[in-house]
Amino acid sequence: RTCLGSVVMFLLGLAVAGLGLAISLLWIYTEGKLDSKSVSAALPVIQADVEDYLITIGKSSVKMYEEAEKMSKPYLEKAIKNGQAAWQEGGKQMREGAKYIEDNHGDV
Repeated sequence: RTCLGSVVMFLLGLAVAGLGLAISLLWIYTEGKLDSKSVSAALPVIQADVEDYLITIGKSSVKMYEEAEKMSKPYLEKAIKNGQAAWQEGGKQMREGAKYIEDNHGDV
């Protein structure tokens, strides 16, 4: 299989799972009655419930992100500080190396 084929198959599987979920939700919220009146009454309720669920997921993901940011902040600050020091030391070593080559081997 090619990579594109695998991606297409994954997306098709995702679409089938989404369609199954949608039909299952309709079946549950209409209590098995799939007539027009029951479906019309169930759709706003399903929409409100899905929106509430997504808002809850959004709030929890923001909270987890903030916790991860708080935990990793000291490590990132130290890494940035050490990276800057290494960058400066590397620049110094490059200049010394270039000067050595120029002194011993001439202008290259």
